[in-house]
Amino acid sequence: MLCYVQFFELKEGFEFIEFEERSINRVHNNLRNNRPADFTGKSKLYVGNLSFNIKEEDLTEIFQKFGEVGDCSIVRDETGRSRGFAFVTMVEEDGGKKAQE
Repeated sequence: MLCYVQFFELKEGFEFIEFEERSINRVHNNLRNNRPADFTGKSKLYVGNLSFNIKEEDLTEIFQKFGEVGDCSIVRDETGRSRGFAFVTMVEEDGGKKAQE
């Protein structure tokens, strides 16, 4: 199994942060397509008035109809509850335009 970690410099060393599976899949896909590993996309969209029960996987599935989704991030409060909006990043600008129509 291949694992990617992100390093954060601390006063006394480094901390390892484990990537979520969707982030690992994004990195793999980027490398296969000769893009930088941290590439998320060219078109970032604000998505509002969301149900508090929607998950990132649900939004990704909805937006994949318009093109490849590079990242999907629901904004949450300090308790982990959705704040009712998210940001979806489409890999190509064309996908972002299609999603807005």
